[in-house]
Amino acid sequence: MFDQAPSLATDPTTGILYAGTGGGIPVLFTVDPNAARATFVGNTGLGEFHSIAGLDFRSDGTLFASVNIIGGSPTGADHLAIINKSTGVATVIGPYGICDSESCTIEGMEGIAFDENGTLWGSLRTRRSDGTPGLYTIDTKTGAATFVTRIQNPDGSTPSGGVVSLQFCNNILFGGTANAIPPATDGGKLIVIDPSTGFWSFVGTGNATGGTSLGGLARVF
Repeated sequence: MFDQAPSLATDPTTGILYAGTGGGIPVLFTVDPNAARATFVGNTGLGEFHSIAGLDFRSDGTLFASVNIIGGSPTGADHLAIINKSTGVATVIGPYGICDSESCTIEGMEGIAFDENGTLWGSLRTRRSDGTPGLYTIDTKTGAATFVTRIQNPDGSTPSGGVVSLQFCNNILFGGTANAIPPATDGGKLIVIDPSTGFWSFVGTGNATGGTSLGGLARVF
């Protein structure tokens, strides 16, 4: 039933790894990384057909989530939420853009990550999204997202399907690429991104997923 877990995050106060599910069943698990064993925490209460697209912890142990609650899971994440890590229950903070009952002006915010200064960043994917693909900063009090830059090199090259996960480590921003858009073969790869310019490069030559989307990145504490 829970075959899609596109989001991972490690609690910096406890070292516990959490996973959030997509596919229209938005629930929270803890994960034993040594045994790859998941333990159910709870249902977010967001409702059927909704999804958790991205997770990250603030330095104080508060778990933030990028969630899809408008238009069903295929449209992509459109709101910021806080998830109770003990119960799994989500409290929606607000939309990234402007929403009505059917759609939002910013949809597809699949990756979120806090930098060392406490700023929350987001990555808007390329495919099936509304808004300009690239990096955003997100207001943790309102959910409002502000476009910063495209993830694009000076020669115009971009990850073909966009970036669907983010994680800062030692103040370096890493990203995971989405399923490739043919004829490209860049799906499921780890990249580094300069947040100020959007310039990016691959980390190594392989991929972590056999070519499918690298949907979750988590730092080990």
